[in-house]
Amino acid sequence: MSYKGKQKRKQSSLDHLDSEIKSFSEYLAKGEEIKLRYCDSQENRPIMLPPAPKQSYIDCYPDLDSDFDIFASDKHKQSCYETEVLVYRALEQLDDNIIVLHNFEYSHHQYRICDKSHIRKDCSQCKGKGGNASNIAECDFIVMGKNYFIIIEVKSMHQDHFKIPDNEVTRTYKSNKPTYKAWRIAQKQIQRTKCLIDGIIEQFFEGKDREKVKIVGISAFPSTPRLFLQTEGITLCKEDFKDFGEWWQTHILDLITSNYVHDDYVHDDFHSKMEKAKAILLAIWCTDKNQCDELKCSLGHSIMAIDEDLRRGMITYASYKNRSRNPSVIEAPDIISNFVGIKYLTAEQFKVLNSDQNLLFINGPAGSGKTVIMLGKILQLALNDKENKVVLVTNIGWNSYTTLYESTFKKAGLLYKVVDWDFKIDELLDKTSISRIVILKADFITCRKLLPRILDYLKLSNAHVFIDDCQGVVYRNIYSVGNLLECFKQLSEMKHVWITCDLTQTTPYSGQDLGNKLTQSFIRDVDPTNIVPLSLNLRNTCDVTNILSILRGLHIASDEDLDIVLPVPKPGHFIHGTRTVIHVISELIIDREHLVVTILNKELDKLTFGSDFSLGFEIGIIYNGSSRASSSQCIEETIDKRFDSNLQLSDSSNCYSAEWPAVIVIHDFARDISALYLEISRARVHCVVILFSTLIDISELDLLSELNNSAKIIRY
Repeated sequence: MSYKGKQKRKQSSLDHLDSEIKSFSEYLAKGEEIKLRYCDSQENRPIMLPPAPKQSYIDCYPDLDSDFDIFASDKHKQSCYETEVLVYRALEQLDDNIIVLHNFEYSHHQYRICDKSHIRKDCSQCKGKGGNASNIAECDFIVMGKNYFIIIEVKSMHQDHFKIPDNEVTRTYKSNKPTYKAWRIAQKQIQRTKCLIDGIIEQFFEGKDREKVKIVGISAFPSTPRLFLQTEGITLCKEDFKDFGEWWQTHILDLITSNYVHDDYVHDDFHSKMEKAKAILLAIWCTDKNQCDELKCSLGHSIMAIDEDLRRGMITYASYKNRSRNPSVIEAPDIISNFVGIKYLTAEQFKVLNSDQNLLFINGPAGSGKTVIMLGKILQLALNDKENKVVLVTNIGWNSYTTLYESTFKKAGLLYKVVDWDFKIDELLDKTSISRIVILKADFITCRKLLPRILDYLKLSNAHVFIDDCQGVVYRNIYSVGNLLECFKQLSEMKHVWITCDLTQTTPYSGQDLGNKLTQSFIRDVDPTNIVPLSLNLRNTCDVTNILSILRGLHIASDEDLDIVLPVPKPGHFIHGTRTVIHVISELIIDREHLVVTILNKELDKLTFGSDFSLGFEIGIIYNGSSRASSSQCIEETIDKRFDSNLQLSDSSNCYSAEWPAVIVIHDFARDISALYLEISRARVHCVVILFSTLIDISELDLLSELNNSAKIIRY
């Protein structure tokens, strides 16, 4: 490069620095501002930053024999991410006034907290000045408490490292070289971060006050038994996560407070200095390339970012990875990628999309991709042959997929028309119309007698038939199912007839198996080659999917057809979201309506904090239609008072095709668990449940017990 070129690049770098945070004092000021804005609330402890685990979006890999597992390296990355999430969730459950920073990275060249702005890697001003001159500090977690900083480095070890040869009675960490090596690496990383924190503390504390500030390092091995771990220092092993709260109290809090009397460190000046040290670390965590982004702390911003990845089908973060190595993930065809906006399909979705069956029932839980597959098939038929026409029957529920259908067909350049359920049947396929696709918005309950007539009429046409969300027909209108099934079979002799349903939504759980028997009877009448179950959930986060799996497993009798009727929802990716919160309100509370409104407002405030309203994303509020009239009225009045068009209120009986980035569910436990399943499944990322307790319902006790490790439960 020429001299002028070097000078130009150098000047460009210096110009860029003019807008950057350049000094210790600027980090302190910015950190105090962020801390006041996001971390001083007493309503949500501990403070987790970011509000959801730092994403890695590692694909789900199939379980294969380890001797032939060509995905071992990628599966190890998946395991590393899972263990970090496990630690995140464990810290999240602590009942302590702490701030947790996930994924902390610092380099002296990048952040320059020495009060001197420079662009060179080495700083002469900082050499020999202890921790503040540390070049690099990186750790998975920093926990900031009243008088302590906890540094946690997480390591995931392959299961093969835990195998004890037959000729050895025992094996210790000294003979387990990979584990010992990982422990040593963790110690080095902890020491670098400790050096940084030491340097920051030295700016504020001296003498006895400095001795009161504790810095503790923890090496965490969530998947490793203690037998194979180094015992020096504080080490977290697999067994410790069985009761993490007790472990934290014994090994951290008791250790920190054992040498001090409580009154020794509660004076205002000490606390003020501690808060400044925390503010510096918080500002560094929020800063990337010296540009401080405080929205990293925002719950709403976190939900938006996660939701964007979910909606685009970006189910991996590691862009350098060769996606073709994973048979569970397949690049979506151009018609889906270009017109629907989904970049990747699961292997089971791809197989269904390319099915050659004319008659196909696609049954799957929320988020398994039924609508995406149906849209893909319609596009295939319409774009491959200009003579093909399609009648698409969908429901008129709240926030139905009609908008998605219309936007997709517009992008593909396909002419369509939308008709409501009160249309004239003989005008459904008007020969004078140039529309090739008819979207019929039909309420299956209202038109249970109309639908068979529609299907009879379509026998005389060449239009392919697609019916989305038909569980209302199968379950609620069971007496007409036999007739409908026969119509489907006759139609499919000459054209495609594809039907999607989520039978989980409408099958009672609470001790009544009538719905199961009826839907199972319907399934048995369908040829096995004409029904396909989907199980992988790509719409919701892992956390929501796991809760749905728990709900699906409650109070359902074993049956040979159960996995077909009610496929178990399984995460189709490792995108994690915010933790679900369940507020349980006892029936002994006198003014329950007032408490519901208070909780609802607090939860909405968390979501809309930092913006005039809700940061631009929609929030669904779902309540039971059978709830007390006074409760429903209070909820509606609360929403009206907030003047926020992004708040959308829906009755649970009318939300079966709706979905929102964030959902607040108000559920009366007098209704069956299947209704709760439906309501929670509407949340893509963030879910809060306000649950009216009955105290005597055994199914409620079972539910809360099962969900205790998957959600934060608050009782009133």
